[in-house]
Amino acid sequence: MVKENSKKSPFRYLLLRYFAHGLLFSVLGLIIGIVLGIILLGSIFFAALIGLIIGLILLFLFLGAVNTFLMKRIWGIQLKKNRMSVLDHGFALAAAFLLVSIPSFIIGLYAASLPMAIVLFIIYCFIDGYVAKTVGSYWVISPARRRIRIQLGTMGTLIVLLITAMAGTGFAVGLLVLVWLLLGGLLSGVLLFLTLFSGLVTLIGIIILSLSKDQATVDESN
Repeated sequence: MVKENSKKSPFRYLLLRYFAHGLLFSVLGLIIGIVLGIILLGSIFFAALIGLIIGLILLFLFLGAVNTFLMKRIWGIQLKKNRMSVLDHGFALAAAFLLVSIPSFIIGLYAASLPMAIVLFIIYCFIDGYVAKTVGSYWVISPARRRIRIQLGTMGTLIVLLITAMAGTGFAVGLLVLVWLLLGGLLSGVLLFLTLFSGLVTLIGIIILSLSKDQATVDESN
């Protein structure tokens, strides 16, 4: 029996798990996503709408399968593996990733540079790891106990994830800019307020998401 309780884990190890989850998902997604992209383009070319549908189904199955594997290896949580569960899991994950990537896309448009790309990649390893674990938690096998305190629903969860990701990205970028200003002997009161505010929103979002999902003890057969 394996008990998964992130509250009992040392904070630094918890962050490393989120970072590893997001990093591995990004690397695996990049490699296999290119292959699926080629298949998808070929399917669209030869079969138009039917090919697009097949390609999307393959993409969702891939996302769900990868996250199921990483949830087991990184967190010791076993998820449902039947096709419909994996497909639904992958669809929800794709929607969540698409929503939380909006801040990165906007920042990339107005501040495109290699340092900013590196910073966003590191930030989004944590964000993607948290998103992947949060979404995956809804497909846990046979939780022994349920303590759902807030009912958000799928759309509510995605909205809170988006707001939290936007605030978290703003908080991280704001901290970096503040450090850069302080090194130059400057300090912006407005930027300090916005950074603290985005940090508060991020914290509230994380708390809401934590209270809205199952805190479960997962049984695993060895």
